Amino acid sequence: MEVKVNLELHAPGHCQDREDLSQWFKHLCKAVSIEPLEPLCPFCGGRLRNARCQCHEFDVRLQKFLSSYNKEDLHIGLKPDIPCATVFKISDMSSQIHVTTFSGNLLSLFDYGTAACNRKQTWFVSQGNLDGQDLGFWLRQKGCETVYRCYFSGIPEHLIFLPQVRVYILKSEFMGNNPKLQHSLIFTGRKLRGLIGGYKKINTEQEVDVMSYAEFLEKLQSF
Repeated sequence: MEVKVNLELHAPGHCQDREDLSQWFKHLCKAVSIEPLEPLCPFCGGRLRNARCQCHEFDVRLQKFLSSYNKEDLHIGLKPDIPCATVFKISDMSSQIHVTTFSGNLLSLFDYGTAACNRKQTWFVSQGNLDGQDLGFWLRQKGCETVYRCYFSGIPEHLIFLPQVRVYILKSEFMGNNPKLQHSLIFTGRKLRGLIGGYKKINTEQEVDVMSYAEFLEKLQSF
């Protein structure tokens, strides 16, 4: 599974003995948090975001998928809305650090990565790959070409998981701003009737279906 890796650095001043890279890394970083990255689009290969892609083929398949429910005003979203990040202390984990030379495009290596900073340093962190209980990612200090390959082991596999994809009906209710006026309106997306004076908009959602991310992508490709 591809994951987003966030590192929390110690404040400057810790000993950084580079003779033992694993010990040096524990002096540099005090915690790591991991959250799943959404999969790649099965049609164009781009990274999905909120279970959506901007490519034409994805949009065509999505519309066919939603029309299979025979309902109006359908939308898709993630459940939970925000991916769950799991935090680990570096001191509690087994780690291995290697200095290596990356043969590919160094900049693209960190396209879906993060940055970790303290008052003196900025480090670029690549996306990670979680294989069972083992996590691997790349690390590079800003302004330097040296790349470090980092491995963690002993990560509980069941703590990192993709969100589910939900199908829901979205409706908007418009309520009058004046509490003395018991006047409300339902906006279907095309028609709005009886609007008088100021109003506020209240969105309501009705869940229609929930499925795993993998099942959602399988259904899309079947249309």
